[in-house]
Amino acid sequence: MSERMNSGETSKHFKAKVSYSSRTGLLFPVSHMDRMLCRGNFAKGIGATALVYVAAVLEYLIFNIVDRAGSITKHHNKHQISPWHLKLAIRNDFELNKLLGRVTNYQRGDAANNKSLLFQPKKTKDRKSSRRRTVPPPIPAE
Repeated sequence: MSERMNSGETSKHFKAKVSYSSRTGLLFPVSHMDRMLCRGNFAKGIGATALVYVAAVLEYLIFNIVDRAGSITKHHNKHQISPWHLKLAIRNDFELNKLLGRVTNYQRGDAANNKSLLFQPKKTKDRKSSRRRTVPPPIPAE
């Protein structure tokens, strides 16, 4: 005989679903890695530990980049990380630059790889000096 449960009661044998990411202690979704690797047809079979490893590596890389970009953002007295800050974070780290050196960012131009140029305070221009026009030298007559 089956017993019906009221809406407030729970079964003793029922366990709540726990995601694979939370079981491994990762923030990146392991199931999403599984879906993407299966769609890519990279291999006939993909092991469960490979999925956890891929998710852990991506989580580590993203944490590293965002942490460095956040410190650059604070240094420039900004409150929001922009694509330019991400690019500076990648370019100023040797290993990240080696891994992601050829990645193109279309939202902002190329950043110089010179730290002295990146962290200089802004200079104010004199408006009057920029308005003055220089007279070209006269052309000598023959």
